[in-house]
Amino acid sequence: MDDVESNLGGGQYTEHDETTVPEIRKIQELLRSCRIYDNAVRGGTAQQVRDFETARQIDEQLF
Repeated sequence: MDDVESNLGGGQYTEHDETTVPEIRKIQELLRSCRIYDNAVRGGTAQQVRDFETARQIDEQLF
């Protein structure tokens, strides 16, 4: 049952949320967010916002 609850919460790649590599923790945080690009637009850097706008123009069906 713990595995099911973990998956519903976004899942973890390591036991008990213990990560020794900061990059893995950042990836996990991004995966937990509803939409990575949505978060970039709300609180991202100017570059992230431009990247989102470019991606949206390339294929509007993605967003």
